[in-house]
Amino acid sequence: MPSFSQSSTINVAIKRSTDEVYEYAFDLDNFPEWVSFCTSIRKENETWVMETTYGSMKIKITERNGFGVIDHYVSPAPDMVMYDAMRILPNGIHSEVFMTVFQGDWMSDEDYQQAIEMSKEDLHNLKSIMEGSF
Repeated sequence: MPSFSQSSTINVAIKRSTDEVYEYAFDLDNFPEWVSFCTSIRKENETWVMETTYGSMKIKITERNGFGVIDHYVSPAPDMVMYDAMRILPNGIHSEVFMTVFQGDWMSDEDYQQAIEMSKEDLHNLKSIMEGSF
């Protein structure tokens, strides 16, 4: 059974509707545009595979839903899964995007801090793209 994981939640306000942000972020074909370490992505049968600066990684996300939930399960190796919880919530007529980054048992504190910094960059990229300033 996995032990309790350290976590950190980051957020960004985006001046676009929750539907627009959700649809863009949910489409894995858009990952190379806003996910900092993703250089390309492709679907092999029913599995999504990202090419990254760290090598190939499989990725799964939650099914499309009306709650703004897009959780990511990234597997850099068969026995490793990085879980990031993403929520897109209304903030007036705009959106607030939250991402919770969990420290896997196999991640050093340094690796975990790097994952947090990359996630901050990713949310900044998403904001820039969605607001048209990328």
